[in-house]
Amino acid sequence: YDPSSDGYGLGVMIVVALTSLPPFDSSLPDPVLVTRCYGVLFHGEPVSTVADPLLNYPSETAAELAAVASGLVHVSRRHRLPVTLALRRLEALLARYTASNEAEEARR
Repeated sequence: YDPSSDGYGLGVMIVVALTSLPPFDSSLPDPVLVTRCYGVLFHGEPVSTVADPLLNYPSETAAELAAVASGLVHVSRRHRLPVTLALRRLEALLARYTASNEAEEARR
């Protein structure tokens, strides 16, 4: 058992959730989704270049999801974001998103 492997898997699932694409597609020249998203995950390209527009993620939410994913799928296991920290960041993101939605509904 290796927690960094679990974290990598979580990071892949976050990228899948952002893009609505499968983690592996053998019909493509680069079949691994994470490597196709390296520009966003590691080089500061806009998340909008890979995010599924039909999901309508607020840009800040998508950026935070990508930031957490990039920490989890880092090439070096030694530099990966610990799963516990990733989960805290995701919980905080969910809390902000929930509070924002509740405030919006209260205004209606």
